[in-house]
Amino acid sequence: MAEEKEAWMLRICRAMPQECLALCRPWRCAALSCITDLKLSAGTPLEVALSVVAQRPHLLSLDASKCSAFHGDDALQQLSAVLRGVGHPKPRPWLRPGEGLQRLCLPLDAGLTRASCRCLQRLGLERWAFHSPPTRGAVLVSRPLFPGVEQPELIRSVILLLQHDRRGSVGILLNKQCKLELDLGRNTSAPVFFGGSMGHRVALLHASEELKGEEIAKGVFLTYQEDIMARAKDLVRRA
Repeated sequence: MAEEKEAWMLRICRAMPQECLALCRPWRCAALSCITDLKLSAGTPLEVALSVVAQRPHLLSLDASKCSAFHGDDALQQLSAVLRGVGHPKPRPWLRPGEGLQRLCLPLDAGLTRASCRCLQRLGLERWAFHSPPTRGAVLVSRPLFPGVEQPELIRSVILLLQHDRRGSVGILLNKQCKLELDLGRNTSAPVFFGGSMGHRVALLHASEELKGEEIAKGVFLTYQEDIMARAKDLVRRA
């Protein structure tokens, strides 16, 4: 009888705003059970965050990117236990993909260790992400078939971010090899990559302390100067 009562309450809750339903404990529990998306605020303590997640058994998306409470292996182990129903009459040691949470965003400094990986794999998650604002030197990986036919060069692309500010973003493609080759002499050549559709200059991306150039990230340099490129060709020939 209790299960039938919960079922019809859930059907009504899905069709009505949550504010109209949180009148008493049964209705409140039914309304919370309908929530599939949850975003935790920055100052939420770990105990409160776990309790909030436990009250929403049908979560599909959990955004904890600003919640510093989920830092370290212990916090992720507790989150994994709550999502798998540990402590309930029928806990699940593992979840299959699609059975539970489908999207999880964690704080940038969560520290993904081997133990944390195991906790997340128990949730059936194929992918999880750490929230990080775009900054110079970051590497962006596009989703499959994104953004579409308007910019086919960005489909399945890996982009090194060179600039990100109010004026916009500029990056260089790292994984799109073109048909051109660079002649190094002595019957040797090197592949040339298509860096993007902006500009017509040839750029050299390298990690040589000797050549230097504009440092994009720690130990990663970019240059457009022809004299540095000539020196780079000499270094490759001697290698």
